[in-house]
Amino acid sequence: MTYPSYDEIEKIRITLKEATIEHWLHTELFQFNWWLNLILALLPLFIWWKIVDKSKLFQILTYGLMVGVVAIILNIVGINLVWWGYPNSLLPMIPPIFPFDISIVAVLNMILFQYFHTWKSFLKAKLVLATTYSFIFEPLLVKLGIYQLHTWKYWYSFPIYLIIAVSLKWLVQKMEQLSVNTPKQKS
Repeated sequence: MTYPSYDEIEKIRITLKEATIEHWLHTELFQFNWWLNLILALLPLFIWWKIVDKSKLFQILTYGLMVGVVAIILNIVGINLVWWGYPNSLLPMIPPIFPFDISIVAVLNMILFQYFHTWKSFLKAKLVLATTYSFIFEPLLVKLGIYQLHTWKYWYSFPIYLIIAVSLKWLVQKMEQLSVNTPKQKS
């Protein structure tokens, strides 16, 4: 049995890059789903900036960026394992879901983090949001042709949304406790 060499894989990547750019230029750019992706990427960030508690900006932004990074990593894994895919992208050079992970997923989680301070209220709100993501947003994105499921099921996403939000809220709170309890050095 022979295995592909690194050079052969690189040739496939070059072919894929060229095909992706051609496809994007001729079938995606400025189409309805492209504009929808642009709006969904920018509008949540704009709204969030208007409502964010600026006095807690660092803590809220830290939480949101951590949620976004984890979501991006999980999306890369899911796309590469062909569990799901995204037929449209804002730019052909970045994976299509990046704008959603940084805007919609991160922003809605930052809003929960800002407004639901106790664990009990946060968990209740997160259950509602995870349900909304898994059983309303994901099916809607499939209907709009923005998201395609291959072997993934909507209900697989539900516990993942919960685990990400809860574990990162715990982590950010621990980091904040550490920073408060750490003596400050004079410069």
